[in-house]
Amino acid sequence: MPRGCADIRLRLNSETRGFPPWHGNPFILNFKGGGMDMENTPGAGSTVKSLRSALQLLELVGKERNGARVKDLAAASGVNTASVSKMLSTLAAQGFVRKDDATRRYFLGFKLIELGTRLIESLDIRAAARPILEELEDATNEVINLAAYHIGDLIYIDKYEGTKSLRMHSKIGGRADWVNTAVGKAVFANLPDHEKAYLQERFTFTPKTPASITSREVFLAQISEVRAKGYAVDVEENEMGILCVGAAVFDYSGKPVGAVSISWPVVRGGLERLHTLQEPLRAACAAISRAMGYRG
Repeated sequence: MPRGCADIRLRLNSETRGFPPWHGNPFILNFKGGGMDMENTPGAGSTVKSLRSALQLLELVGKERNGARVKDLAAASGVNTASVSKMLSTLAAQGFVRKDDATRRYFLGFKLIELGTRLIESLDIRAAARPILEELEDATNEVINLAAYHIGDLIYIDKYEGTKSLRMHSKIGGRADWVNTAVGKAVFANLPDHEKAYLQERFTFTPKTPASITSREVFLAQISEVRAKGYAVDVEENEMGILCVGAAVFDYSGKPVGAVSISWPVVRGGLERLHTLQEPLRAACAAISRAMGYRG
């Protein structure tokens, strides 16, 4: 038997009636003497019990705005106070928590801000969207556009041409029209009021096609529908003969960071095609949002 595994305990559930403990029942393996306490729990796989307890302490500390005391953390976590103190000391040494010596309470540490900032910086909507939009392209065989929102601008940053011929004005690096495109309406509908007010000051409602929106009232009425339905539609408003359906993508904070649209020509189906495309579109946008940290 390998060193560190001298004490291996299998806890049999009384209801197993002689079956192995992994036969549809939870089991625990405690490896003592090797400095590690391994545990298997349903749905969790193999985990380090002490590490899981330390992470649980971090969450508990984060819930207390006025700081957390050792005895309260021990009671909430089910871990004895001596172990809680040791784990907190280790976390504090690494900057994950900080201790107020006057009150003897623990608060979250600044190391978490550093790591959180790195995570945010690593979130790339184009990279996160790529595998999802490739699947969407394969499923629909239509043109897919990805637009990113940044400081008042909505820019096309990626495009998937599909397998069917369709020429469109949208180009990577180009600005998307806020009023007459599905991506524009999808993002605008989910912006905070102060950003909406700022953007509306720049709207000219200059028509691009006979179907373009030319009044603020019509535009805002459509935005209300977008909020209710969860997707936006462009019916030859931006380009004649082209229909689009778009939905917003959200980041970890719940703010819209862009949108995805599917475009198709009228000759391949009018609004009836919308019903077969909006569901996979919304599912794709939800998947991208989750990849960007959204939990709504």
